[in-house]
Amino acid sequence: MKLLAFFILLYGCTQSNSLKIHSNEVSQITQDSLMQYAKKEFEIIELEQKGDTLLIVSTNKVLFYPFGKYANFKEFKDVYLIKRDLKVRIDSSFNIFRIFSIEDEKTNVKLIENTETERLELFKADIRDDSFELFYGIRLGMKKDEVFLKFFIKTPPGLNHIRTIKIASGLEGIWYYFNFSTKEQLENIKIESDYVLD
Repeated sequence: MKLLAFFILLYGCTQSNSLKIHSNEVSQITQDSLMQYAKKEFEIIELEQKGDTLLIVSTNKVLFYPFGKYANFKEFKDVYLIKRDLKVRIDSSFNIFRIFSIEDEKTNVKLIENTETERLELFKADIRDDSFELFYGIRLGMKKDEVFLKFFIKTPPGLNHIRTIKIASGLEGIWYYFNFSTKEQLENIKIESDYVLD
């Protein structure tokens, strides 16, 4: 009887380990199958599905300059904001930094002008209208498949349930959240950074 119980226990453990390995393999296959669709120019190093969120980790520096590269806020205003009727104010001023806040009724974008590096960088944003166009022509109102095609050569299968695309930089702390409506349209873009000002 003891011998029979031993074999049953041994067989159960083997089956359990087999299921764990199989589950890990399926997860890995999903990751690999997604990667085969990734566009090389977006420099994706990791893809992961968690519930209704697709995580994309990229080393592309475009994430730090979603509206293009500008040396200072004046250049950005003259080139990018010229056709947009938005309120602009200086939020704060530090030794080498100035924070500019651009807003309307639905959208708020904060940019940091670094006089030392001569770069205008993103601090944070909450975009709820089509006033702003990001890298690769991404803007609110786009269909989900259109957004997928900015990062993938074709829409990967099995992503119909995705409601949020989270893009994280693999270089430094910046995160994008592309949120889709029930009508499969891009309805909100949130951008966060771990920028710390001394």
